[in-house]
Amino acid sequence: MPNIFKKSLALTASIALIWLIYLALNIALADIKHYPVKHWIKKIETGQATTKADIDIAIATIQSAIKHTPNNAEYREYLARLYFLSAIDVYNKDNNNLKAFRADLVNAYIQHKTALKHRPQWPYSWANLALIKAHLQQFDNEFADAIINAETFGPWEIASNQAIAMAGLTGWRKISADLQTKTVTAIERIYQQKKQIAKDLISNYNLKSQICEKVTLIKLSQDKVCKI
Repeated sequence: MPNIFKKSLALTASIALIWLIYLALNIALADIKHYPVKHWIKKIETGQATTKADIDIAIATIQSAIKHTPNNAEYREYLARLYFLSAIDVYNKDNNNLKAFRADLVNAYIQHKTALKHRPQWPYSWANLALIKAHLQQFDNEFADAIINAETFGPWEIASNQAIAMAGLTGWRKISADLQTKTVTAIERIYQQKKQIAKDLISNYNLKSQICEKVTLIKLSQDKVCKI
């Protein structure tokens, strides 16, 4: 009996080791595949031009990484951002192709939700979820919760505040006064770190007077961007 027990224990240990090696290889492969996509997205976010073909390749690449580690919130977030880029690309080329535009937005929504399932306190996913819902014209309780959670978990994150601001400004006339205030607060936080980004947000949505009348940050209220 002792020998049988030892053999059984050794077999169990071998299986566990093989499984751990398998998991480690999957993680390594996923990391190798996702890195170029991460690097590419950072370039796009700084304004580098791209094509639909480039976006489709990046989507396929990150999907391949997700197959190895399906519970990785970061990879899901990247995939969501890629679907959003695809949606914007579709709209810019043919704003009548609303079916394809909406399909990409819905895919982005699903991936943000999946990312949050695995990392519920990630402000970027909450803020980007709000932005996707704004483009889907869904200004419901989930939209409000996304804004609130993004503000709660990442109050001073530039990218998060930028997405909050864009979401709120996109739906300005359809959201509550409280959410309008949170939108302006996000802009004020951006202004204290990256003035030009905040000023561009105020200038680009044709809502200058509405935004500036809610500004409480003195430096921003006195900035020429708010001189109406």
